[in-house]
Amino acid sequence: MAHRHDPGSEVGVKIRAHPSLCLGYGLCHRFAHKVYHLDEEGHIAFHRLDVPADLAFEAWIGASVCPQRAITVIGQPEDHWRQRRDRLAGAANGPT
Repeated sequence: MAHRHDPGSEVGVKIRAHPSLCLGYGLCHRFAHKVYHLDEEGHIAFHRLDVPADLAFEAWIGASVCPQRAITVIGQPEDHWRQRRDRLAGAANGPT
């Protein structure tokens, strides 16, 4: 059984939000509700946020689905997160 998180390979990240770009789609919250909290109007409600290692991958997923690109993840390079996503997808699909 594949584990959702590999704590040995994760590090925390910093998030920088750009509230003026947020149009309130809410996709960040939908995909990473433990990381992204929205205000009463459905917009991103912070400018900077430190995210612990156990939520770093979810933070990247939430940022990556934002159609306005209103969230920047500061930490591992984009390729790190894409490779992680692909590994998890491969593990979920089982051996070929």
